[in-house]
Amino acid sequence: MPGPKGCLRSCLIGCGALTAITIVLGAVIAGLALHGSKPGVRVTQDLAATTAPDTSRAAHAAGVTGTHPGKVILTLGQGEFHILPAAPGEGLHARADYDTTTHSISRSFTVNADSTWEYDLQFSRRADATKTSFSRMFGHKSDGRITVWLPPEAPIDLVVRASAGGCEAELGGLWLRTGDLESNMGGLVLAFGSPLHEPMQSLRLVSHMGGVSTRRLGNASPRALDVASAMGGADIDLRGQWLGDCDARASIRMGGMSLRLPANMRVETSGETKPTLQADNPEVPGPVLRLKVEQKMGQVNIRR
Repeated sequence: MPGPKGCLRSCLIGCGALTAITIVLGAVIAGLALHGSKPGVRVTQDLAATTAPDTSRAAHAAGVTGTHPGKVILTLGQGEFHILPAAPGEGLHARADYDTTTHSISRSFTVNADSTWEYDLQFSRRADATKTSFSRMFGHKSDGRITVWLPPEAPIDLVVRASAGGCEAELGGLWLRTGDLESNMGGLVLAFGSPLHEPMQSLRLVSHMGGVSTRRLGNASPRALDVASAMGGADIDLRGQWLGDCDARASIRMGGMSLRLPANMRVETSGETKPTLQADNPEVPGPVLRLKVEQKMGQVNIRR
């Protein structure tokens, strides 16, 4: 039977062998990941909204340039995303810049019998988390960039589902009927630099494990507004040119939310917060915000 020194020696030899094996396996995994994470074809792709097979910029004129109502569905994963107004007559189109080894993209454009249409764009990560991590470690650019231009002439219902990335939308001057935007593990910035073609019917903003921020939301004048944030923060700027009243719900869970009101907006509240804010000039009738506040392990701050 080996003595204590023999046991210690055996243990040291065994630990050393295990450490060596671990290092070798780690090197093999790193090598495979690095090999698999070498940039494929970095492409910049134009994606016109057209039923024609040509997807070049020359085909944009064949896309959505009329005034028929439509729906835009954007499902975006891990990257940098932008939504902007298109130039008059340019039509609905998108541009994608991404690495084919880490992301995949698909789009469809359909026109219904009543001339309404639907544009569906999906962008998602192809590589597993380990490969992407090693790719970034060795300086390879793996995140993609998607820019979508919406036509100002057409009434649009906009649906956005963004995850693990940042989505920034400037929607001033568009003709948006409804908006339904969700962000998971990322940031969502929504701005209306100028009034819309007409007030929105509804706007829904949801953020989970991230942040949501709006600027000049009053220029959209949604009749119904739903803002919800969980495990993050929300900075909601309601200033702008309100053209009517708004029924709104503000919900916060495990975080904080700030609501900034325009000077002439009157607030009627229900729920867990009873702000006493009044319009600066109560003798001049202004739009009414009927606000319901829900907060759990968080707080909603209302200010002018």
